Amino acid sequence: MKVRNPRTGEADYEFTPVDSEGVAAAAKRLRRHQPEWAAMALAERSAILLRWADAIEKHAGAIIGQLTIDTGRAGIAAIEVGGVPGTIRRWAEQAPEIIARHSPSEIQSANPTVINSTRLVPFALFGAIAPWNFPMTLSTIDAIPALFAGCAALIKPSEITPRFVEPLRASIAEVPELAKYSRLSSAMPPPARLWSPMSTMSVSPARLRPVARLQWPQQRRSFPPISNWAARIR
Repeated sequence: MKVRNPRTGEADYEFTPVDSEGVAAAAKRLRRHQPEWAAMALAERSAILLRWADAIEKHAGAIIGQLTIDTGRAGIAAIEVGGVPGTIRRWAEQAPEIIARHSPSEIQSANPTVINSTRLVPFALFGAIAPWNFPMTLSTIDAIPALFAGCAALIKPSEITPRFVEPLRASIAEVPELAKYSRLSSAMPPPARLWSPMSTMSVSPARLRPVARLQWPQQRRSFPPISNWAARIR
């Protein structure tokens, strides 16, 4: 697939998209390994993700350079790339309190013989199809809390802005534990064949996806979108 440079108008970049079979294989691999990621203590997942924040900063120059070509916006590219490590570090600080707050245990119900406890269970696979307008930000903004929650993550940046993917992959490769439970994919083929092998993927790029569900002894409830989950559970 050839990609046009927004500044010059020239098709000066080319890559091979991942086909539907490749997507299905990646999703299957991530689902297989996800229980190991979810079984880690939150502190262990946080330590791994914080190493990724450091690796992004190490590769920031290369990512910004390619993202600038992708979008034609040097200043905004620097802001996008610079914001992701901060997002990871904020979630590392906030996630323990959020999870603890939404994991009450031994709560007396109205029935004196019934005690309620809440167990948070991450979905096996989080997926995102990111648009072109803020490629780095929108590829990671939902994936980061999903990874903290214990999901595996499969991310597809826009085929219009693919150049930044390789240096971002280089940052992920420096954290082998993270590389095992996440995948940053090249652009996929048209969507008609994708929804079946990626049945848990939300395909709306504009909305945040749930990343975990609540399990009760006789009942299940769902988290609201990530944008709301720190505030309340519906």
